[in-house]
Amino acid sequence: MGFWDIITDAIKGVPESAALRERLALAADQYTILEGEITDLKKKYSLLETENQNLRLDLGKAKEQIRDLEEQLSNRHSEALDKIATQILLLVADHPDCTTEALAHHLKLHPEKVLYYRDELTQQGYLDYGLTWDDQEYYQLTPKGRKTLSNSQLL
Repeated sequence: MGFWDIITDAIKGVPESAALRERLALAADQYTILEGEITDLKKKYSLLETENQNLRLDLGKAKEQIRDLEEQLSNRHSEALDKIATQILLLVADHPDCTTEALAHHLKLHPEKVLYYRDELTQQGYLDYGLTWDDQEYYQLTPKGRKTLSNSQLL
């Protein structure tokens, strides 16, 4: 016996119960509709929870793939420097007092291209660059830069 059946039985002896029964029947219909909607919402919630779990797993896998790709990219940069980058490292090793202009002149490159390589080599950890207290440029190989040249038998 359902909730509305109990209420209907309880009001059978009440005068004017026909109008009350009609209203209760309407309320019972609405209640049934709402129960169906609640059931549907529970199913949708369950599906969304499952989808959310799957998305979290996919996100974890994607983050892992990104880390792997970043590591591969980092390794690729460290394994194979192009000719100009290697020449810059060699010049810095041979002439630690060199400037951007001197590197550009020696390599016959535009100074902006030297600046690009300087920034890349610095970011990748092959080269240190800075300014002294009197605004003079300095270049210096890092241990990674020396190791790269040494492994290539260029030092």
